[in-house]
Formats: sequence, structure tokens, C-alpha cells
Amino acid sequence: MVNRERLQEISEISLAGIQKMDESKFEAYVLALNSFIEGLPDQEEKMKTAMEAKDYPSLAKAFADVRDLLEAIHAGYMADECTKQIKELKKVKHEKLEVFMTYFLTSLSMLSIDIQMAELKEDGSPPDEKSLKNKGKTKEQKIILAVDDTAFFLTTLKTVLQDTDYKLYCVTSGEDAIRFFEKHRADLLLLDIEMPDMNGYELAENLRKNGQKAPIIFLTGNSRKENVVKAVEAGAADFIVKPVNKKEVLDKIGRHI
Repeated sequence: MVNRERLQEISEISLAGIQKMDESKFEAYVLALNSFIEGLPDQEEKMKTAMEAKDYPSLAKAFADVRDLLEAIHAGYMADECTKQIKELKKVKHEKLEVFMTYFLTSLSMLSIDIQMAELKEDGSPPDEKSLKNKGKTKEQKIILAVDDTAFFLTTLKTVLQDTDYKLYCVTSGEDAIRFFEKHRADLLLLDIEMPDMNGYELAENLRKNGQKAPIIFLTGNSRKENVVKAVEAGAADFIVKPVNKKEVLDKIGRHI
């Protein structure tokens, strides 16, 4: 069963009235949440295909289908955004639409992952709560280790965190991350999932076996349920969906450090 308190933390969902639902109504709502999670990957693929082909009628149909999924889970303002885009498809320039689609697909994936985390928390796989206990404490500079094989992405993270109180270290492989901990510590780990030689799941499991207890935030572009479950089993406290935006990065880090 989905944890209602965790759902309240998801800003995209309007929860007015959900807390007043009796169990039967809430169970029906949970079915809608699961339909959203299961149906989203196929709808995202349809959107991407239609965009690449500049097939706007098919894109409008995909927007309408996603809108129905969003309305069913009370994600009202995102559903309204779908309606707006359907009306403006013939007016907006393709380049501008591409920019919007990058942002929108990222937001959809993050929403799906947040919902899945609400379910997994109830099932006994909670995110690390250390940061919630330490929230507001600023006794020492917090250290973040980011592991990603893409130098451009690491540069983006440095830009996002450059004016914060966090100390960011960056490495480009799992082996480098393991060597980092031979001499250093970290309060939070940002791990890319898709890396050569040692992927994020394998790195997380390796670090946990060697006693590293820092919360792990996985960096991903994939919201499929099997991938989220696998990441949680490897120790995920949370996720950040690529391409990242500054607000999301700071919000997620602030929740766990």
C-alpha cells in the first residue's frame, strides 16, 4: 500500500481530500497510481517517436493519453499543461516544443519515481532518514561524492552546487569511487546508474558491503518499475532524473544531508 505521508511530499499531486478517503476509495486511487507508473514508459516512447517524426496528430493523442493518467492521480497542473500543449501544437515552433518536451518528460519520470518510492517505503524499503534528523544542523561542511562517466554532467553539478555550503568531489568510474573512500569520507553519494565496467547498482552494493552508510541518490533517466526496485534494493535513498534542474538537485540533496 502506498504511504500517504510520503505522497504528501510530492508537490505535483494535489492531495486535497485524499486524506479523507476511506480505505476502499484510497485503494481505487492506488490502482490509478499504478496505472500511471505502468503506462508511462510506453506513453513517453510514443511522445519521443512522434516528436522525432514531427507527427503532431500522434503527439496530440499521446498528450491526451498522458493527461488522462495525470488527472486520475490528481496531478492537475501537469494535466493542464498537456491540454495547453495540445492546443498550441500547430502554433509553436518545433525547436521550442523540443525544449518543453525535455523538461516535461523529465518531470513525468520524476513523478513516477516519487510515487514508486512512496510505495516502496511502505513495503519496508525506506529512504535513508538520517538527513531528516539532521535537518537544520550546519556544524560542518557536508561532502558530496558524484560518480558519473560523463564529464559534462559533472560540470553541470559543479555549477549547480558552486554557491552552496556543500563540498563536491567528482569521479568518473566506480573504481575511482572505491579509491576515493580509501582516504576520504562523504555525507552523500550521487551515483549514475549507466556506467561502463561497474554500473551504479554494482557500485552501491560494493560500497555498502565495505561499510559506507552515506545516503545514495541515483542519477537516472529511466522510471521503469523494475529499475526503481533494483535501485532501492541496492540502497537508493532517492533519485534525480536527468537532465537535471537546479531546484530538483538542491531539493533532493537537502532532504538527505
